[in-house]
Amino acid sequence: MKTKHTELPWCIDEENPMLIYHEGLSKDSSNVRSDILTIIQRDEPQRTCEANATFIVRACNSHEALLEACKAIVNVCNSIAVAPDLTNLRNCNRFVQVVVKAEAAIALADPAEKGKWECTL
Repeated sequence: MKTKHTELPWCIDEENPMLIYHEGLSKDSSNVRSDILTIIQRDEPQRTCEANATFIVRACNSHEALLEACKAIVNVCNSIAVAPDLTNLRNCNRFVQVVVKAEAAIALADPAEKGKWECTL
C-alpha cells in the first residue's frame, strides 16, 4: 500500500518563515505547532532558507493543479492528432516541444503515470 502524503495546503509560519506547517494542524497547549518541517541549511543565509521554504510550499500546493494541466495538454494533443486537417500543427515543432515538456512533467510529478500520458502526434 502506498503511503499518502499529508493533505494540502502547507503554509509558511508568519513568525518564523523557515517553518513549514500543515494548515490543518493546530498549536498544542503550549502554543507550539506539531508536525512542522524546518528548512535550515548550513552556510546559507536565513533569507535563502526562507526562500527555499516558500518555494517548497508553493511547489507542493500547486502540484495537483500543474499535474492536471499537463494531463489536459496531452489530452488536447491526442484529440487533435486524429483530425485530418491539422497536418501543419503536427509539423509545428514548438507545439510538439510543449507537449513533450508536459509529458515529462507528468512523469516527474508522478512516476506511476510515466508512459500513460503520451501524445500520439
